[in-house]
Amino acid sequence: MSTLNKAGEKLLGHTRADLIGKNDYEFFPKEQADFFIGQDRKVLKQGELVEITDEAIQTRHQGTRYPHTKKLPILNSDGKPTYLLGISGDITQRKHAEEEIRELNTTLEKNVRELERANKELESFSYSVSHDLRAPLRGMNGYAHILLEDYHQLFDSERREYLKKIDAATKKMALLIDGLLNLCHLTRQEIRRIAVDLSGMARLITEGLKEREPHRSVTFVIQDGLIVKADPALLQAALQNLLHNAWKFSSRTDNPRIEVGRLCAEEISKASYFVRDNGAGFDMAYQNKLFGAFQRLHTDKEFEGAGIGLATVQRIIHRHGGRLWAEAEVKKGTAFYFTLDY
Repeated sequence: MSTLNKAGEKLLGHTRADLIGKNDYEFFPKEQADFFIGQDRKVLKQGELVEITDEAIQTRHQGTRYPHTKKLPILNSDGKPTYLLGISGDITQRKHAEEEIRELNTTLEKNVRELERANKELESFSYSVSHDLRAPLRGMNGYAHILLEDYHQLFDSERREYLKKIDAATKKMALLIDGLLNLCHLTRQEIRRIAVDLSGMARLITEGLKEREPHRSVTFVIQDGLIVKADPALLQAALQNLLHNAWKFSSRTDNPRIEVGRLCAEEISKASYFVRDNGAGFDMAYQNKLFGAFQRLHTDKEFEGAGIGLATVQRIIHRHGGRLWAEAEVKKGTAFYFTLDY
């Protein structure tokens, strides 16, 4: 080398005084030195620019570095290559970033394969639950009905009560299976976001609730103009669960009232919607159990249920990139709030 600038000294960790008069073999392993000298001779022989982009070098103080080097000939007055000019840029950080990206892509591909395998296992499990568990349940329920209807005279009241409990237990198990299958389905269902009239959807659901129990008198307050971007089928399932809960847990309340609306901008930074009732409520000390599958805060004697509805709602809201939370007070009602990220 005849000269070297400050950047070159910094990269290699040697001063110009160290390098002048030396050759590549005194600073690099033989195989690498052979490569560098070969590239130099190629430049001088062919009189053409040569780029070296992937050759790592060992530096004195900075370990392994990746210079992007361009070597080009300097011609004399006769047009013949006489000197060699090398220009290098340190691209080590870029190389490390590329390696991290490759590792992340490898990890991502592995995770995708594992997810696909898990989905196949889930489908197999769902099929097994749907077919293999339903059949014996139907059998137990059917035999219990036969005994109650055709042989009831052979049983006293206590034994007939046992048969009724078998019937109720099989129905509860079937309800749990339906809830579990619904959760599995929500995991795989593709999201399709369109504009949805949340107000109109809520009114249709409440009309259905009133038709099922026309003897009940419930005040519904549904805010007009609630338009959201969401998957209509999934949002329908979420809103139906929330309104069904409000309907159920306000069934023992004087003057029950159920509201659907949107919080004011001053109350919260992101658009948040709510379903609120003045029913049974719950102790907020147990809110960590609220959205767990098959977790219930009330007994079947108080309010029937499978404990899957709120887990379903949370899954739907999370799949929309939103958040679901609740505020409640015992015997004063419950409010469920949710956001939809769009």
